[in-house]
Amino acid sequence: LTNITVRDCSAVGIIRGFARFHNVSQAVFRNLDLDAANLDGGAKNVCQLIAVTKGSDILFENVKLRNAINNKTLADGTAGYTQGDGIVCEKGTSNITIRNCHGSNMGDAAFDLKTKNVTLEKSGSDNCKFGARIWATGNNLIRDCEFIEPVSRGNVAGCCVQVTGQCEVVDTKLQAGNGTFALGLNKLKSGEPPIIRMRGGSIELRDGATLARSNQRGTIELHDVAVNGEMRSETIEVDESTAP
Repeated sequence: LTNITVRDCSAVGIIRGFARFHNVSQAVFRNLDLDAANLDGGAKNVCQLIAVTKGSDILFENVKLRNAINNKTLADGTAGYTQGDGIVCEKGTSNITIRNCHGSNMGDAAFDLKTKNVTLEKSGSDNCKFGARIWATGNNLIRDCEFIEPVSRGNVAGCCVQVTGQCEVVDTKLQAGNGTFALGLNKLKSGEPPIIRMRGGSIELRDGATLARSNQRGTIELHDVAVNGEMRSETIEVDESTAP
């Protein structure tokens, strides 16, 4: 599909998702109010409110995403990985812009983006396990956003922004509480160490929250970032044993 516009829609009680596209380009999604209403279809019916597998040049604007949570119980009765996402763009996508969009109460991520070249601006999340997940290496930018109150689910700690590839984070507010962290680095076995460059903005860490975590090694650059009110400019090398 090409040259499509989806606008001025609302939906409540979504189990699998509002829209799923195998291949769509030159598309606009605008003025959408999407509420999954905590309907849990189980681990085999994961909710992704909007999902795109392949395509390019897509704009999401003024989209509200709420209450998508899929719980999984393992055979031993313990909790498995909690799913449920807002906007999902897979690795076959490129040149995505997300503007003035907000995700709230997601089991996994408000924005799960394997896109090459993504811009997230004037957007944010609250009470999601992850605010934004940026997977690819490319011209990825988060600008003038606000990701607050990430929530840990099961044995996975909540995080405001997690990067597997590389991302510039500009003039953005991050706020994390007990048991969660502001910036996450997630190195894949076959990938290069991830890099986050944060310029301006602020990080607020409350109740023992951690600035950063990584599963292996990666780099965080802070350029004039207020961390709990203290202006910091430094390069931090993070690995699985480091939590600055």
